[in-house]
Amino acid sequence: MLAVFRLLILSLVLFSSGAIIGWWFHLRYPVPLTTSGSHELPKRFTVEPFTLEPQPFSSDVSIELQEFNQALNEGRTEDALTLYQQHERSGSPLVQQLRTILLNKIQLWQNQKNHDAITAVLEQFIQYYYQDTELLNILAAAYETSGQTDKAIETLLATRPYVDDKESIQSLESKIHNLAKSLFERHQKNQTLVHLVSLLQKLAYLEPDYSFYRFALASAYIAVGDIDNAIRELEILQLDPEYGKQASRLLVTLLPPPLPVEDEPDSRVTSIPLTGSGGHYIVNSVAGDQYAVNLLIDTGSTFTTLPSRVLKELRRNNKATRIAHAELNTANGSRMTPIYRLKEFQVGDYMFEDLDVAELELNTPGAEGLLGMNVLEKFHFFIDQNLHTLTLTPR
Repeated sequence: MLAVFRLLILSLVLFSSGAIIGWWFHLRYPVPLTTSGSHELPKRFTVEPFTLEPQPFSSDVSIELQEFNQALNEGRTEDALTLYQQHERSGSPLVQQLRTILLNKIQLWQNQKNHDAITAVLEQFIQYYYQDTELLNILAAAYETSGQTDKAIETLLATRPYVDDKESIQSLESKIHNLAKSLFERHQKNQTLVHLVSLLQKLAYLEPDYSFYRFALASAYIAVGDIDNAIRELEILQLDPEYGKQASRLLVTLLPPPLPVEDEPDSRVTSIPLTGSGGHYIVNSVAGDQYAVNLLIDTGSTFTTLPSRVLKELRRNNKATRIAHAELNTANGSRMTPIYRLKEFQVGDYMFEDLDVAELELNTPGAEGLLGMNVLEKFHFFIDQNLHTLTLTPR
């Protein structure tokens, strides 16, 4: 009985405690009624809808932005670059805010014509962000505006590998062409072409088919007294429709006078009649001591070429042997083609033994093949466009 009594007392205590606690919560947090009489949750318990509205930066972020801006203002580019790299490497979204500050600062300096500040900052940035075409183009423009055209060209050349679409590439190359011409004219006027040899060599190597680069490079070679290389460039230009006549005039003054035949019989000069005009000249030659072929002079072709029918006859008579395949570069582009070795080949008074020629079907009226640089490079060659002759002097 005692146990039952204790259990009853405990139940009454628990019930009374629960009632008191419930009444206290009711007074402390009353539940309001709606106009319709139904209950609703207090606002403090409702879930607010998610929004994408940007939240204000924390104080730490604001301080970093201010530090970056102040470092740029004070010329502490290393500090600004370090902060930029930290966020860029960690994938922080703050890097976009830093870039905006950088571009706005550059725009401000442009308005103030403070090109030195632009170049000082971007020269350090592109050491690490050398693929950033936007920064490279801004730096090139700053160089150009401040009269450092050679640096502008070098910067645009550095941009070229990271430009993909055809329209942008053409625009970039056109910009480089215009700057190079302006730079050449200025140095030519000041008689300081000696300073351009290295840059022009690079330009001619990167774009060998652009004849202006070759002509400018030849002029620079003349300025430094490198006559042999000047002659080589000018010889190639003789067939160029724009610079051919200028090249020929310069060659007349640069080519060495021929030695007398009796003094140096192997250095005789031969003049060969040409047909054609306007940069397309055809010369007569003999392949295998019996097959006369008309060849178009092509300084852009690495090999002399013959048609397949002639090579077939030469092979049948054991006067030509097929030896390999090679890439043939011509004025019209490059292609893979069979290479043959001729026992004999003659042009003018000169006979060649074991000359390598390429097989090529040429669709040029009056010409069956090309007279390429593997023959022409053995001579100082001069094309007289007035007399229509090709003059060959052994090198």
